[in-house]
Amino acid sequence: MGVRRLLLTVVLGCSLSASAQYNPWVIGLHASSTSLYTNTVLSLGEVFVNNLIASKMDGVPSYHFMVYNYHDLKMEDDQGDIRVKRNTFYGLTAFDLFNDFEVGLKFGWHELTSPFGAYLYATYGMNQYKIEFPEDTGYKRHELQNIRIGAEIELTPLVGNLPDGGVSPILSVKTSYIKNFKYTGPEGFSLDDFNNGFRSTFAAGVTYGEDGCYAAMLFLDITHYNIFKNLRTRDMNIGLRLGVKLFDD
Repeated sequence: MGVRRLLLTVVLGCSLSASAQYNPWVIGLHASSTSLYTNTVLSLGEVFVNNLIASKMDGVPSYHFMVYNYHDLKMEDDQGDIRVKRNTFYGLTAFDLFNDFEVGLKFGWHELTSPFGAYLYATYGMNQYKIEFPEDTGYKRHELQNIRIGAEIELTPLVGNLPDGGVSPILSVKTSYIKNFKYTGPEGFSLDDFNNGFRSTFAAGVTYGEDGCYAAMLFLDITHYNIFKNLRTRDMNIGLRLGVKLFDD
């Protein structure tokens, strides 16, 4: 890959996963965050490491960049809603920057000419919640560190259009199991007060350009379980991500 292309990708803040040109196997780092700035910084490490892996595997690096994310969070008990504070995509506080991120490994298979791709993930993650219970005077921070094991299926049904610079829909479903292993927060709470469970991301969009060089996808990320054992939870993210594949000259 040319230096000019790599620098352009770094400036754009794109994420990297090693997608092979002739070898369909995918291996590399995976990192993401619901913060624009943290996601961009994590991407720099992905670009550097996974570009080295792709060059050794005769691969085509595939970059993904989240350009917008909205976090919808609601918690309630039998008496009604509990006050919660959402982290924001453009926020600059520690609560925004170091919230709902994951870093780990990605392994999978996706031949450029195949409509099907599959991936496995193993990552470390962290979530923070600012909650004000009725007995609290202001928001209290609850931090959970976890291990996330997941799988993703990606479909490109009209992949035959792409070698000539055409367009194809692209769909993906990713499901992860989240196992919390450490809790930090106010006295009176412990790791036993929290659930483990599944979280899924559903994405749909278009890929276009020669061999699907570019992609734009809307996504919906949903937590399928109650975070606190004694609170009903609605926790989801809605956003837009862009992607690009870079081929060697």
